[in-house]
Amino acid sequence: MGEVSAGGKGERPAALAIGVPTARVAPRWWRSIAVRRFVFGYSLLTPAVLYVGLLVGVPFLFSLYLALSDASVGAPVARFVGIDNLLAAVESSTFRVALRNSLVFTLGAAIAKSVLGTTLAFLLMQRFRGRKVVRALIVMPFTIPIAVSALGWKWMLDSQFSVINWALGRLHLIGAYGTDGWPVWLGQPALALASVMFVNVWRSFPFGAIVLMAGLTSVPPEVIDAAKVDGANFLQRLRQVIVP
Repeated sequence: MGEVSAGGKGERPAALAIGVPTARVAPRWWRSIAVRRFVFGYSLLTPAVLYVGLLVGVPFLFSLYLALSDASVGAPVARFVGIDNLLAAVESSTFRVALRNSLVFTLGAAIAKSVLGTTLAFLLMQRFRGRKVVRALIVMPFTIPIAVSALGWKWMLDSQFSVINWALGRLHLIGAYGTDGWPVWLGQPALALASVMFVNVWRSFPFGAIVLMAGLTSVPPEVIDAAKVDGANFLQRLRQVIVP
């Protein structure tokens, strides 16, 4: 039998003659590692960008269109009015009350979450019996679904069936049911704002405590013990060892 030659003119290579597959050479531009990383990175980011753009960008642009026109929900097609809606909102007493309540809620809830979260994180860092059980109980408000917690607090703050009012009445801290001393938690503006702030803080401050605890546990225990041996009190250890 004759051998297949791969060198003669007009003859096929030996690899093709015996049916051996050959690798396809990638284009020169694709051989660059930087190009491949660029394409791979943007291929991973594209779905997230499209998702955020559709769920955030489109509603934002539509809200901007509504703010700069006299459109309404029933008549979305309208004429451009500029900042007339903004000027009308600023002059409205209802808008000023809503803005004030929003500022009070945001600042009050943020300060309360920071203070309670920091305090709770330092308390849970101490060694005491049942610390793991207490940690699990503290995290429970953050793990409860929002709908479940909202319905539960709505029932507890109800004007007629409030278990909070019942407990306060049994302790003789408020008047009996139906008297003037019976608070309507969700019916009076000041009490409603305070109630919503309390529920928001109750649900969110455990998360801040968990984040702070993660940072506190990164401090080596030997460093804290050495500070105790040197006579540093809690505030000194906090200011000079833990926080830095």
